[in-house]
Amino acid sequence: MTTYTGNNGAIVADDAALIAIPSTNLLVTTGETVLLYNNYRNRWVSYDPDAISGDFTPINNPTNGRWSYTSKEVLKANRTYYCSTTGSDSNNGLTIGSPFLTISKFVSTIQSLTFNGFSVTLQLANGSYSLGSTGLVLGSIPDGANVTIQGNTSDESLVTLTSTSTTGTIQAYNAIGSWFFRYITITNTNNGHGIYNSNSSIAYERIVFGSVGTGFHIVNSAGGKIGNFFNGNYYPYKISAGSSGHIYNSGAGCIFTCASATITLTGTPAFASTFCLSENLAYCNFFSPTFSGSATGVRYSSTTNAVINTFGGGANFLPGNSAGSTATGGQYA
Repeated sequence: MTTYTGNNGAIVADDAALIAIPSTNLLVTTGETVLLYNNYRNRWVSYDPDAISGDFTPINNPTNGRWSYTSKEVLKANRTYYCSTTGSDSNNGLTIGSPFLTISKFVSTIQSLTFNGFSVTLQLANGSYSLGSTGLVLGSIPDGANVTIQGNTSDESLVTLTSTSTTGTIQAYNAIGSWFFRYITITNTNNGHGIYNSNSSIAYERIVFGSVGTGFHIVNSAGGKIGNFFNGNYYPYKISAGSSGHIYNSGAGCIFTCASATITLTGTPAFASTFCLSENLAYCNFFSPTFSGSATGVRYSSTTNAVINTFGGGANFLPGNSAGSTATGGQYA
């Protein structure tokens, strides 16, 4: 393939400057491309006159012809993306006025970043985000960095993530890096779990665990790490509806942390199985949380050499109105 050389290597200031170049100014034909350098994103970008999809469309909106990035963008500062129920996945997500429509678009977008020691946040506008029958599947974060997804910092009930996935509204499988959710409500309308975490790291602050039917609010498996601990701090959260249980922690290396913050239960949620179920060498860490409100159901079940540690909290420490139990080497400390 030949390459158009007239403007190769030229520098454009940012995305807007790139889009502002009409396709009629790019004198390329079939089989030719032009390469420019986007100084804002610190990346090379290629224009292909035959492409019908890409990262950007020139301002004169040709039927064919798109700009596409050819290398990963290197962050020069912390970055915030935006998402709204009235947005579009054709937007770049970089301003309140150009938000993504779906959280999945954000998850895929950050795969093209080199974090370079900086952090990325997705700011969700108020609304209910339906994640369909597949739920939100979190991928690995480039460089093993941290990513935050947050809702309304004044009222966590104003942003809801929901799905009909029977696995989980939020899911992670062998994801590298740490995902941090803040100020959102998590529900599931098809008896799936709120969060399904497998061998990944998920933390949360001021989350509301809402209705999940007969699912669990949290399932943590295969060495997963999950809880209200992030960057050296412990954070409060809420439980507003009952379920089969709050936490199902299963497998060697699994750690659930609920510590040093107020956990508020509203409306006396009922847990049909048990508030905390730990099995198969998993570890649940309840280090000095304060439970506000009450619940009904069995408080805990620890089996097959798993541990639930309340650090002296006592047999009635966890929410519920029925005694817990241990079996086959399970411990309740």
